[in-house]
Amino acid sequence: MTYPGNNNIEEVLFKYVGLLNTSWAKSFTAEAVEKGAEAILIIAGVPCKGLSRQNGIFRLNPKQKDSALFFQIPRVEELIKKEALGPLRAAKIIENAVMEKAPQLTMTDKLGCRPTLIDARHTCGSSSPGLFWTDFEIVRLQREKLTKNEVQNELVMVA
Repeated sequence: MTYPGNNNIEEVLFKYVGLLNTSWAKSFTAEAVEKGAEAILIIAGVPCKGLSRQNGIFRLNPKQKDSALFFQIPRVEELIKKEALGPLRAAKIIENAVMEKAPQLTMTDKLGCRPTLIDARHTCGSSSPGLFWTDFEIVRLQREKLTKNEVQNELVMVA
């Protein structure tokens, strides 16, 4: 995918995420309340090139282009939660690749919630397992198995 004057999607996204400020958060949450929303769901996924086990390199660094967007997630979440008054709740789902324990623990600490490993290849088009950090409880379906391990939960989905 290309954009006029810029062929790097990460640079484009980082530029626009950086524009999200208090003024934007006030306007966004006010519109959500006006439309009767009960919650705002923050959904994010950042480039995993620096974190994937396949790459074998841990590069979760705010100055490293492959992981810099991750550090914007807590900032944007804080903006929204600060402005989400009354009954409006803010929740999040953050996705990334399966990675080594050290970067996973760093992300868990920064996001303030525990990840769940989901291998959905038998139930959808996903070709590999992924980690999903949520600040709400994941409830298993009757045929699924949800376990809590040392550093993550694991949801086993069946066809």
